[in-house]
Amino acid sequence: METIGKYQVLDTIGSGGFSVVFKGYDPDIKRVVAIKVCALQDEESRARFYHEAEIAGRLSHRNITAIYEFGLYQQTPFLVEEYLPGADLAQLIQRREPEVLDEKLDILLQIASGLGYAHRQGVVHRDIKPANVRVLDNGRVKILDFGTAKISGAESGLTRSGMTLGTVAYLAPERLRGREAETTADIFSFGALAHELLAHQRAFAGNGIAAVIQAILEAPAPPIATRCSDCPPALAELVDRCLRPDPTQRYASGEELRIALEAFRETWHAPPDAVTLTPATAAHLAPVVVARVEHLLDEGRADRARLLLEEALEMSPEDSEIRRLATAQGMLATPTTAPHPADRTESERPLPDDDAHRQEEAAGSIQTLIDDARWVEAARALSFACRLFTTFAPAPSLAGTIVDRLRDAITEVRNEALRQAHHLAVTLRGLEGEGSLDADLAEHLAERAEDLAPGRTSAAEVARDLRQRQAPSDLDRRTAEAIASIEQLLSAGEIEQAADALAFATQLYGTFARSEQLAMLIDHAQRAGQQPVVPSRRSS
Repeated sequence: METIGKYQVLDTIGSGGFSVVFKGYDPDIKRVVAIKVCALQDEESRARFYHEAEIAGRLSHRNITAIYEFGLYQQTPFLVEEYLPGADLAQLIQRREPEVLDEKLDILLQIASGLGYAHRQGVVHRDIKPANVRVLDNGRVKILDFGTAKISGAESGLTRSGMTLGTVAYLAPERLRGREAETTADIFSFGALAHELLAHQRAFAGNGIAAVIQAILEAPAPPIATRCSDCPPALAELVDRCLRPDPTQRYASGEELRIALEAFRETWHAPPDAVTLTPATAAHLAPVVVARVEHLLDEGRADRARLLLEEALEMSPEDSEIRRLATAQGMLATPTTAPHPADRTESERPLPDDDAHRQEEAAGSIQTLIDDARWVEAARALSFACRLFTTFAPAPSLAGTIVDRLRDAITEVRNEALRQAHHLAVTLRGLEGEGSLDADLAEHLAERAEDLAPGRTSAAEVARDLRQRQAPSDLDRRTAEAIASIEQLLSAGEIEQAADALAFATQLYGTFARSEQLAMLIDHAQRAGQQPVVPSRRSS
């Protein structure tokens, strides 16, 4: 193919079970793209393309592959994505790369960051594995393939047809048992990926798919410390927790996992570039960022230095030291001396008095909107002014003011939400301690706390523990079912069948509630040859 729609096909990147990926070129925007074309014509494969476009297309995060367009070419679905030069994590692991622990940790943190964002948007990936993680040449990590993702809490009819060993080895046990995947299933898959990245061997191995499934279902993963002797104990504990068979014992979401990874990194003595910036820490880390960047440049790792600067600029765009380093790396334009008036272009020459007056009025109107906290209207007015005038001198200052005010407002709302979430968590713990907390109220308050501050409070754990304590055990449920079956046989006069059922239940569960009473009824009926009177559970 020479073209797919408007896109020029440059080369073939690779092919999988149901798609072919081409390197392409967008002639309108003048950029290189990746074009994924559906290689199969069955309904499920086509549905996956629509599904991936719908879900991944609404996610926007630096650690998730961007979807640009979905379309049909000669009735065949295709997706246009950002082009990602680099290697899949599966390829790096096969080459036993990277070797340094802080570089591995950087990859895991970026995956957790992307997962945390997806989970906050209500999206469960359902196919986290090394082959679906791309590590770019500059160190950026991207999560790929949302073809089988689903919205949390909803059922999805999409499955991965033709399961391979490369997929099964990362599936949570509850998924292998046929249950719907929730965020904790992604955490399990992350744990399997992390185990393999750190130890260079899979958490669950076996000779064939059936053996791997059996390994996942029948026993926990081997502790990573037994396979990776240089893994710090705190990191080993974190990875092992992700792989616990019980979903409630894992991290609840990618965001909670990211916070745990960052907490480990803060206490771990790592090289100067081994800390991921967050909005909460970037403001006071400028000296550290400068030291890291200079350290990386001294080592010749310019790509990693630019990546770190890019993140720092996103979070602290006005910091003078960070901007100085970014300018030195060519990431920002270097200020120059103003040209002589005779050398100025038309757009640089002084404005006529009437045009200058109109710009002054426009700037005043926009500033009034900003002062009235009407930031969306102010942004629209600023956009219109920039289109109206060839150059609109106040634009950078006004845009910076709008961004600053929005950031302050968002911070204020976030802090208030955190305060409320903390108050709810304290309330939950207090009520639990008093013994006056029922499970429904706990879940209601925990959901409210989670809405306010996802992954930031222990409210969900309190509610979950309470629900588990109040719920009948699995053994109680099974013995209750056995009692009902035996009573039904007795009521129908099937004495021998009731005796056999009681013997089987006792063999399975041991002596249980009402087993002795049922034995007496059966014995009496066998000796009398009559149908026994089965007492109600209430009267007994």
